[in-house]
Amino acid sequence: MRTGVEHMDSPFVLIRQYKPEDQKACKEIIGERIGLFTGPMFVRSLFRETVYEVIVFIVAIAFIFLGVPITISVLFVPVVFLGNYFAIRMSNGVKGLEMSQEFAAMENKYSRDRGGKFFVAELCESNIRLLQDLDKSAVSSLFFLLEGNYNEATFYPRIQGSRKRIIGMVGVCSSERDPRRAFMKRLLVRPPYRQTVVEERLVNAVLQHCRDFGFLAVDTVCSEVNDELRESLFACGFEVGASYHKYALGLISYMGMMQFSAPIKASRSALEA
Repeated sequence: MRTGVEHMDSPFVLIRQYKPEDQKACKEIIGERIGLFTGPMFVRSLFRETVYEVIVFIVAIAFIFLGVPITISVLFVPVVFLGNYFAIRMSNGVKGLEMSQEFAAMENKYSRDRGGKFFVAELCESNIRLLQDLDKSAVSSLFFLLEGNYNEATFYPRIQGSRKRIIGMVGVCSSERDPRRAFMKRLLVRPPYRQTVVEERLVNAVLQHCRDFGFLAVDTVCSEVNDELRESLFACGFEVGASYHKYALGLISYMGMMQFSAPIKASRSALEA
């Protein structure tokens, strides 16, 4: 991470531990995530044969067994599409509600977990232009500070005097299957900062934390519509594992999920602990 003094007049991103006052901004990011992925998930579902099998089945039942004219039976087609869309939206809404409720018990959830930690990426800017999102070229020139890994005498006054905005977050906890492995979750950034280095920096913060703590590997999952996140995971050394389907409406609507893992080489301090 670049932390040179030559960037003192530039905006920067501080990756630090979550604080209770960050809850509102994190919930806003979750809400943006729901609207962002509903459309792509619905479009992907239109190319699955399961949806058309259901349409044929419903039209056949209405026409053959109920005697509904074929011209009226085909009206069930948009009904199935709408049902599929609302099932996906409802599934995303439930997921968003689950993620939002997690913040109410954030302190207990991550402080009691072995190796648990929740990071936020905070954009710091001394100018009023922070009220507007940076373009991708400006984001690429940002430098990043990881909490505890910078010269406080140099940067603390800048951090305290800056206007701040949360632009991303990520959590890590011990795996339920194997306490020697960590599980990364809630990796989300605001839409203007997707497909930028922000995601990679958050992942690297998690990997550094896991090295220091002595975990052997980090696992996570990614949906098939999140192409940008997959690229960030590959860039950070993750390898793809098994794939599975996550269902939203019985067997009709589902989303492909992919498992990723990255081996961890524990730091010297973790080995000596």
